[in-house]
Amino acid sequence: MDHKNIFANRNNSPPLMANKIRTPENLEKNPPMKQKSLPQLEAELLQHEQGVQAYDKKASQLENQLDKSVTRYKNQERRIRTHRLIERGAIFENLTPNADSLTNEQVKILLLVALDTS
Repeated sequence: MDHKNIFANRNNSPPLMANKIRTPENLEKNPPMKQKSLPQLEAELLQHEQGVQAYDKKASQLENQLDKSVTRYKNQERRIRTHRLIERGAIFENLTPNADSLTNEQVKILLLVALDTS
């Protein structure tokens, strides 16, 4: 990029303070602010406070929706895990003779011996 191009439009632009000078033309474009009465200011304040309350309510609703979604996801994962454990237990009992008579410790030892790959 040529450094001359950066400042090419500089001479064509209006002076920076031209809009700040109070000329009749500028006053028509940007009239001075009128002072508001106390009841008008109180009404504006009330309106802004109601807007803030509406945003707070919406934020609270969104947080609750997020919490419900997280809870729903955790419950779904728990159900999937429970189903998997039940299926695998059923497979184990189906393939193991007298599995219902074995204690948990005996099942653990049986699996450790069966899965020992060394």
